[in-house]
Amino acid sequence: MPRKVESQTIHEYREGVGGCFSEEMFVMKIQYARVCLVVVGILYLFSGAWCLINVDASASFLGFGLTNAEAYAEFASVYGGLQLGFAVAMLSLARYDQHVYSASLFALILSTMFLVIRLYSVHTYLVWDMAPSWYGMVVLELAIVVVLWLGVAKSNPKPVTRAYSRA
Repeated sequence: MPRKVESQTIHEYREGVGGCFSEEMFVMKIQYARVCLVVVGILYLFSGAWCLINVDASASFLGFGLTNAEAYAEFASVYGGLQLGFAVAMLSLARYDQHVYSASLFALILSTMFLVIRLYSVHTYLVWDMAPSWYGMVVLELAIVVVLWLGVAKSNPKPVTRAYSRA
């Protein structure tokens, strides 16, 4: 008899059809990814709030010298608003099992690009004598990428295949 391979849906994966994964295993994988997503979301929440509440200190920490009201407004919008938006998205989506993997993957892509572009900009602009706070940001971004990568790797709902015969 010919054998046909069919990919399981996420619902079958979640329910452990075919004995591949138990409900408990699925919950553990999703909970791990959820914790990673929530931790990173909280970091973005605090960072975005700091950029909105204390524009001078946060801009100075990042090496910016803001010279006029427009610069303050732009910094607060881009750094504060964008980071708060990421935080709200991550924390909101972490509540739902079906969104944890996708939200973690999206956050991983964003965070990886932040890190890559930060490193690229140092090389491009040949700025090697950066402030210690800048290097701290590189380490933090690297840690975020590692945490999110672990979350994505643990929660990846890869299609589980099974073979069956048609009689």
